[in-house]
Amino acid sequence: MILVLGATGTVGQETVKALKAKGVKVTAGSRDPKKANAALGVPAIAWNWEEPAGFVEALKGFDTLFLLTPPATTTEFAWASSAVDAAKKAGVKKIVRLSALGSDQNAETVHYKVEHAIKASGLAHVFLRPTFFHQNCDEGLLAGIKAGFIGLPTGEGKTGFIDACDIGAVAAEALSTSTWDGQGINMTGPAALTYGDLARILSEKSGHKVEFKDLTTDEFKAAWTKAGVPQHYVDFMAILYGFVKAGYMSGLADGVKKVLGRDPISFEQYATDFAGKFKA
Repeated sequence: MILVLGATGTVGQETVKALKAKGVKVTAGSRDPKKANAALGVPAIAWNWEEPAGFVEALKGFDTLFLLTPPATTTEFAWASSAVDAAKKAGVKKIVRLSALGSDQNAETVHYKVEHAIKASGLAHVFLRPTFFHQNCDEGLLAGIKAGFIGLPTGEGKTGFIDACDIGAVAAEALSTSTWDGQGINMTGPAALTYGDLARILSEKSGHKVEFKDLTTDEFKAAWTKAGVPQHYVDFMAILYGFVKAGYMSGLADGVKKVLGRDPISFEQYATDFAGKFKA
């Protein structure tokens, strides 16, 4: 039995869809199991990250766990490590962890620490390491895009943006087979693009003019803070976008092709498929 945490989120729901398409039985873990069941059409159980005392009981009966934690919270490592400990106590045999590209190279990151906690548990494991998602455009960046701009402190830095559908499909393979056990799968899309490239492609595909505004870090922080984004998340994203500007996110990885046997979804395809979302 497979339990997918964060099942109604961007990657979680794509993972559930991919498992269902493969005919694999899956259960969704969500703060609101009724909502998850209605949205995904699979059994769902309650999972509350703020109540780790209930993790062991919740995990009983599952042999495989998709470990997706709320990103950039000050408690992410504590929550993730509690889930790993509970999984071992409950009899879970394998954890597939949604990590991040480059996390294995930086011991200061939460993802690095969680990966090592999973290794130390002795459980079978797979680490999925994607980069920024296409879907960031129809989620966190959507209001700006509808207003005609993408404003970020990234300069001409490039990123190998990846589609959440590809992440979910790779996750489904890792969860339902033993082929990738013990491995880290680095994943990007097919091309490294600047945010200026994204603005141009969105304009072409949607017919709605979008421009890129290269903000300073201070301008970015002020804008996101004014929008009500929690300060710790603003600071976290400012660091990540600094990595983009410095060129650290420009490399490409072949994880999608290696696992799925096909090329990853391009940003052009994503922008075409969801063109209607970006118009004011």
